[in-house]
Amino acid sequence: SWNYGIEIEDLFGQPISFVLPELKRRITEALLQDTRITGVDNFSFKTTKGKVHATFTVITIYGDVEAEKVVNV
Repeated sequence: SWNYGIEIEDLFGQPISFVLPELKRRITEALLQDTRITGVDNFSFKTTKGKVHATFTVITIYGDVEAEKVVNV
C-alpha cells in the first residue's frame, strides 16, 4: 500500500555521514508501521561508487528476517 515505503531521493548527493544514520532511521520508521514488525536491528552498511548497500534484521511476530536495501547516493 502507499502507506509504506521511504523517501530516498533527497539523500542523493548528501555526505555519507548524513546518509547512513538517516537511511537507518527511515527504514526503521517505515517498517515499524506494520504491526507484525516489532523491531529492526543489526544494520550493516557498505558504500561503493555512489551506492549504499544496507543489510539489516527485521524482527517480526513470526521470526526474524534478513533484509537489504540498495540506495544510490
